[in-house]
Amino acid sequence: MKVLIDLLRWGEGGTQTYARQVIPRLMEALPEAVLLAEENVARQILAGPALNDRVVFAPAYASNPYWRHLFQRNRIPRILVERNIDVYFVPGELSGLRRISVPRVRVVKMFRNMLSIDGLERRRFSIVRDFGTRFRLELLARRVLESLSAADRVVFVSGHSRDAVTSQTKIADHRLVYHPAPALPLIPVDAALKPKGPDRVVLYVSPTDPYKRQLEAIAGFVSYRRKFNDSYTRLALAGPVRGTYGRQTLRAASRAGDAVRVLGALPYGQLLESVQRADILLFGSTCECCPNVLLEYLAAGRPIVCSNAAPMPEIADNAAAYFSPDRPDSLSDALHRVLTDSLYAAQLLAAARERCDQFSLTKSVAATIEALTVW
Repeated sequence: MKVLIDLLRWGEGGTQTYARQVIPRLMEALPEAVLLAEENVARQILAGPALNDRVVFAPAYASNPYWRHLFQRNRIPRILVERNIDVYFVPGELSGLRRISVPRVRVVKMFRNMLSIDGLERRRFSIVRDFGTRFRLELLARRVLESLSAADRVVFVSGHSRDAVTSQTKIADHRLVYHPAPALPLIPVDAALKPKGPDRVVLYVSPTDPYKRQLEAIAGFVSYRRKFNDSYTRLALAGPVRGTYGRQTLRAASRAGDAVRVLGALPYGQLLESVQRADILLFGSTCECCPNVLLEYLAAGRPIVCSNAAPMPEIADNAAAYFSPDRPDSLSDALHRVLTDSLYAAQLLAAARERCDQFSLTKSVAATIEALTVW
């Protein structure tokens, strides 16, 4: 089976994490697979002989959405014919052509952006202060559904995202394939629960966006500090600070004094190290498909306090203490229990280790290969 993997949209965060983990394994397992990407992207993913004859390098201008669309429309059909491709795979519903005019070529798309079809979460972006973002998301909503309904098969990365899409449009065929958790060295349970000093750190990793709910996380953490008279625990926010919501987050953190620190974007290696050193890992998002951050949390060997919004319980199951992002006291109580009940924290860590087995790279790659090759 000859597969063309269209990675022209490199994206950020989860898209890059997925590509680095899964695509090299797909290329290894499918010896006739071909990768379509810009040269600098391909060199971050593949090495050696695969770069010579199994990559179609796209011009640098393809990073621009408009020029990328023109390149895909004019060049991809020719590549499919020249390479005698059987399956055109797009790990992102909007980055590839909606329909392929080449006979017998099947189109497989992966749905990875829940925000585009979640009307409630789109409305969290102010139509006054964030008009550009809000307008773009409103336009994307219909386009995403049209793109997915035109595919021969859609790969969903959570049951929640599958149910949300299939309730809004007809999908010809679909498969459920979870993202893999990264292989991180696990910290022994005793060492993970042992205080490392007088101060404790609650770490929240995510870019600032309304649906990530950093403002609510700050409010809940400040409530915890006051309610339980804890001056030793601090909240750290790691991730790009962007837009109106990012500025609001910075102001809220400043009002909290030394209780909250905004770290901003960190290099990936430093970020993973910070995740493994935190006393508690916090995730407050209310709009996700299959959050890579939560999978990294599960692999890190640290106690997790997590939003109860779908699909977070589907991913973490019993490996996290859940709270409602809309209720500051809910987060306050969840933090208090994990910080004071060592037996409960140990149970969370043990559950996380077991949960990671459900998201192994081997399982994810095998399921993806089946979705691409079994018809």
